[in-house]
Amino acid sequence: ATLSTIYTDNVCQSSENQRGQWLGGVGLSTAPSGSIQGRGSRSNFNLGGSVQLTSLTGSQLNDDDCVGGSNGNNEQFAPNLYANGSATLVDNLLNVNATGRAAQNAVSPYVGGGGNPYGGNGNTNTFYRYSVSPVLNRRLKNTSTVNVQYTYDEIINSSDSVSDSTSDALAATLINDRSSQISWKWLANYRRVQYSDTDLV
Repeated sequence: ATLSTIYTDNVCQSSENQRGQWLGGVGLSTAPSGSIQGRGSRSNFNLGGSVQLTSLTGSQLNDDDCVGGSNGNNEQFAPNLYANGSATLVDNLLNVNATGRAAQNAVSPYVGGGGNPYGGNGNTNTFYRYSVSPVLNRRLKNTSTVNVQYTYDEIINSSDSVSDSTSDALAATLINDRSSQISWKWLANYRRVQYSDTDLV
């Protein structure tokens, strides 16, 4: 973890309301390498990333009577985290995979971010995404292999200008045994995406 403090002579970033203030910040990381891993006989996981925290939040700016500046949307933390894992539920039949991510992106690629990870100009969106995917894999009488995978995915956004979404996806394959003189494969895919606010899509 690292601690820092900065003095600014214009905390409101406004030409009409200039005032000085000391700002505190902290950076937290899961490990020097940025990741933690675990592995067992039937499961494994891996997670890592970093989180930045700041004392300069939107509510603090409001308390300081900052009006007309570009930092009114400041959030307290800026995450960049990831996690993924898998587990065997039934040997040679059923596995499940899961992933998670918390990070940031720009609401609009045409608006500059100003290098502020806390979203001061309102163009930074913090998103939280996770997915769960059970996988069925089975050999059929030594002639072919069937694989069926279902995936549920959800994205939650901090910005009101970006719609949250959920998706359901199903993928199936049927492949004949490689020892056969004639090879063939059957594929099927289905995906549905739903948005919380269709006006933003």
